[in-house]
Amino acid sequence: MEKDSTAFKILAIFLGLSFFMGEGLNYSQLGPFFPTEARENKGVSTTFIGIITGVFDVSLLFSAFIFANIISPQNQKFFFCTGALLSASCNALFGIMGYSVGGTPFIVICTLVRALMGVGASMVWSTGVPMVVAINPLWAGRITSLIESSLGLGLMLGPPIGSALYSVGGYATPFLVAAGVQICFAIVCIFLLPNKAAEMETNSESIPNKPKDEKELELPGYIFFYYITRPFVLAACVPVLLHAASMTFLDVAVGPYLKDVFDVSGDTSGYYFLAYSAVYACLAPLLGSLVDRGHAGQIFLVSCYTGALAFAMLWLPQVLPSVESKLWLICWLALLAPSNSGGFIAVYLIYEKLAYSLRFRVENNAKLMTAAILNACTALGRILGSIVIGGVFMESYGFYNSALVLFCAFLFSGFISVYCLLRANMLNRIYYPKDGDSEQLIVNYEEAIESSGGNS
Repeated sequence: MEKDSTAFKILAIFLGLSFFMGEGLNYSQLGPFFPTEARENKGVSTTFIGIITGVFDVSLLFSAFIFANIISPQNQKFFFCTGALLSASCNALFGIMGYSVGGTPFIVICTLVRALMGVGASMVWSTGVPMVVAINPLWAGRITSLIESSLGLGLMLGPPIGSALYSVGGYATPFLVAAGVQICFAIVCIFLLPNKAAEMETNSESIPNKPKDEKELELPGYIFFYYITRPFVLAACVPVLLHAASMTFLDVAVGPYLKDVFDVSGDTSGYYFLAYSAVYACLAPLLGSLVDRGHAGQIFLVSCYTGALAFAMLWLPQVLPSVESKLWLICWLALLAPSNSGGFIAVYLIYEKLAYSLRFRVENNAKLMTAAILNACTALGRILGSIVIGGVFMESYGFYNSALVLFCAFLFSGFISVYCLLRANMLNRIYYPKDGDSEQLIVNYEEAIESSGGNS
């Protein structure tokens, strides 16, 4: 099969999407049975169960900063495959821990394994999007939407598949099966997944109209920290943090809410989440197509206000108890899904455009930086949603006041987004660059930012 053929490109994209679905499965499959197994059979307290689960996101956050300064288009395939193998190996080791003794040894080893799993996931997530998108840049928006759908599908299927495998073969089975499948995919990707970004970088000398003074378009080694501290980039991070926080708030808060208010047990509460997952998965390809048509800025802005509307809806029963019902909650889940989906899909292009404004040399570097900043924001947002809002704050002030906080935060992020998108001229149509025109995009976008005074 020719590497430039459509069939090969589709196969390569499928392999990349499979990895993201696998990462979602790895992250979410332990939810239904690990807390009970650890508490009852290994003597682990609820606090340490939270630490073991949450260390994944902490590790993902810090490793995203490190890899942002290490990964390049030339070595991204190495990091992608290495991260997949590391993540799979840690998954298998986490399952084998089911045969170990409980207590302190179990806690220490599981914490270290989950931390290493976060490092592996960071490698995959930091390189996967740039690699898969580079296979066919003309489909950039649709590919990123499919990646989000695949990750969401993995997160959705993880709990029921994990529960089924656990009931069949015990604690170790879900982890060993997932690890085996992921190792097989990693081996296939080593031989079949192309690194188009590296090829483009190698052939960059042949790009027409390449600027002569290339030093003006390159930045020093601390580029990621320079990038993330720019005002417009920080402003674009706020909605992403909130979208990630709302997703983990959904994970940790809605299940107990269903139990306390409607007496819905854990065996059936998962069915209510299907409204969120189904809408998310169905809308993602449509939103990706709209991003390819130039509407990323509008989608990103609407996602902020849709998130605010969703959490206002969730808070409303506190002042109007008559509306509280299972149907009301399902409608809330269906409204939150397009908010999260639109925010994550549109922000890829927005981050990339902001990277061009900071004089990244070629689009592949911008894609790597986009993936790194998105990883860091998502990890920090998940920590914020699960530990701060869905944990400490909700325990002290209750479910409805937590929803009110998220409503105010999303509303605030909407105001920030309007200001920044207008100043950066991103509420007009913006597009992913086509072959050979990334340098021109840099110049034009730089002028737009400078003229607005936003590149300080």
